[in-house]
Amino acid sequence: QGLLAVANGVAAGVDRTSVTLSGKVLYAVSNAAATVYIAWGAADGGESTNLWDHVVSAGAFGAGAFSHTLTGLASGQPLYFRVFAVNAEGLVSSHVSTPFDTESLLGSVRATVLMVK
Repeated sequence: QGLLAVANGVAAGVDRTSVTLSGKVLYAVSNAAATVYIAWGAADGGESTNLWDHVVSAGAFGAGAFSHTLTGLASGQPLYFRVFAVNAEGLVSSHVSTPFDTESLLGSVRATVLMVK
């Protein structure tokens, strides 16, 4: 399409049940706002929002960075996310998905014990 492009960012602030996912609207024609969606799940759902376990709207953005915090995730689970955006020209997705893991309870306990020593 060329009139809208998005890219995944990083998974930051990861803990046992939440994560902040980021991305970027690389280009939007006339910098018009596009509605950004973040899809995530236990498997890479590809370039269709219908094939992901979960999809949430992150809001409307022109060109630039954005982030969205997910909560209520299962602890210790490997997950994937992909960014989508839609405007009057249609729907686009980032070219790849990004994997991330929520921390397991055991990992958090280990880190605490090591810090106490």
